[in-house]
Amino acid sequence: MKSKLEKLGSVSHKEIIEKEYGKEGSAKRDQFQEELGNLLLGEFLKNLRKSMNLSQAEVAELMNTDNTYVSKIENNKKLNRIDTIKKYCAALEAELSLKVCLPGGHCQELVLA
Repeated sequence: MKSKLEKLGSVSHKEIIEKEYGKEGSAKRDQFQEELGNLLLGEFLKNLRKSMNLSQAEVAELMNTDNTYVSKIENNKKLNRIDTIKKYCAALEAELSLKVCLPGGHCQELVLA
């Protein structure tokens, strides 16, 4: 007997993404992955700011910039380069590190700010 999901013809998350954006390695899929990563980073930074009960204007002041710049960082309207993220984290007095894990479980971490 078929389950409800089988009757509905369910598909996996991966199948939906492949149908909409193509297979991994395609230009459209790469662009989607990059935009998604930037969106997630912006949301992550926004949540950090909010957890510290800071407004965008307060973070902007700490960064010596204006709140529209902070808004662009958090809302994926600006290319978030490492130096921008370092400056944002420094304003929050937060440590920023990059962790890279190779196949086999060997990881290295670099503290950036």
